[in-house]
Amino acid sequence: MIMRKIPYQDMNYIQLGMEVVKGKRPSLVECPPAWARIIRHCWDADPQKRIDMRDALDLIKRIPIEKM
Repeated sequence: MIMRKIPYQDMNYIQLGMEVVKGKRPSLVECPPAWARIIRHCWDADPQKRIDMRDALDLIKRIPIEKM
């Protein structure tokens, strides 16, 4: 939603699953930096290293309105 485009449009669900398992993620070049940081925190392959929803919401609340 933040990027305003559908990621991986050129892949079917099987290809997508395989690529995500290999660590492929959408480019965040056009994503506002504050949002990109939060997204990257959620993408770690190790679930123990990902931030939980409360922490993600705290980070989102700190983003200035003009950066949304």
